Amino acid sequence: ISFRGKHERTASGNYFPESSAKSLSLYLEKFQKLKQYQMELYHLEGEKTLWDKVMDGEDVDDFSCLPPIKLFESDLEQYIETVSEPIPLIIRSCTTHLETYGTTVEGIFRVPGPQALIEELKEDFEKGEDPLSSEPHSRDIHAVASVMKEYFRKLTNSLFPVELYETVVQHGRIDLLQIRIEAVRQTIYRDLPPSIINVMRYLFFFLNRLAKSHEQTRMNSSNLAMVFGPTLTRPPIGRDALAQAQEVVSINTIMQTCIDHCEKIFDFTNEEDQLPS
Repeated sequence: ISFRGKHERTASGNYFPESSAKSLSLYLEKFQKLKQYQMELYHLEGEKTLWDKVMDGEDVDDFSCLPPIKLFESDLEQYIETVSEPIPLIIRSCTTHLETYGTTVEGIFRVPGPQALIEELKEDFEKGEDPLSSEPHSRDIHAVASVMKEYFRKLTNSLFPVELYETVVQHGRIDLLQIRIEAVRQTIYRDLPPSIINVMRYLFFFLNRLAKSHEQTRMNSSNLAMVFGPTLTRPPIGRDALAQAQEVVSINTIMQTCIDHCEKIFDFTNEEDQLPS
């Protein structure tokens, strides 16, 4: 990428582009698109390998040549059903890593990680691998947290589906805590499928425990709620920007309610193996 535009001489005597920040942002955007194209090519090559075997008359008993179903930008309910993972590997791996190594890291989930490492982790997860299973202590905490946030943010429908956005906003305006808790609980168990509820339960119990380390991380339940509000919800297309800005407080209130009172909102069943330990 060539940097164009006005250049200024720095104190060291080197020339530096006046628009370097904008150019770097453009470069990162193009880099992310390139990685996305590479992953799409990876999936297409796997499909072509399988098709070639069929055309050559081979008896295809397994589909090992196919890459796993697309992970990022997927439909969570469909993904869980397809891969038979009640809690997707990326969520289990990231939460385990963060709970093991991140409870003393200041700004966890707030401070972004190195973009190159984020893309590397995403690519490995997309291939069905667990990049955190080997030498996990060497992985940057902020990169792992960023990958987990991006996974939820890029689901085709947010964890709290867009269809429930208005309901979530209304619940966030309920002043009485116990009534708000019951309203959230009823909405979740009435309007969401069990697979999505299971992921919600897993996530909010994790965030509840993480919030208890707030003296070290500077991330209490309120701060975590501000991070995960826009990550786990999505306004309807065309919603007025001013209205969205006014709804932020309500959204964050619901996120904090789910974090602080997860035991009251989510049922306990015999699914301890699906919950963070």
